[in-house]
Amino acid sequence: MPGLHIKQNDTVIVISGNEGPHGGQPGKRGRVLRVLPKKQQVVVEGVRIRTKHIRRPKVARASAMQQEGRIQMPAPIHRSNVMLICPRCDRPTRVRMRVTENRKRVRACRKCGQERDES
Repeated sequence: MPGLHIKQNDTVIVISGNEGPHGGQPGKRGRVLRVLPKKQQVVVEGVRIRTKHIRRPKVARASAMQQEGRIQMPAPIHRSNVMLICPRCDRPTRVRMRVTENRKRVRACRKCGQERDES
């Protein structure tokens, strides 16, 4: 299974899927909140918002502090449907893996060459 080219707190743009150009809002941007490597999915802030209904138990317990009602939360989206945005050139880009002088692998922008991972 290949590794993910996207990490937590990266800024990404949706290129296809339910939130992509042909369904929903085209080119939606957001910050990656969570990465699910086993499922090859990412959770992006403000993308694929789903409503979850929560009901508090009738018996008042410690869980009575829980919020009741409808909660909106982002759902996972497949990694192939998002593309990384370079902070320098502010464009969607593919990721190139580069080896530094101290033999560390870092992600780099294919368009401008900016390295993403600071060591």
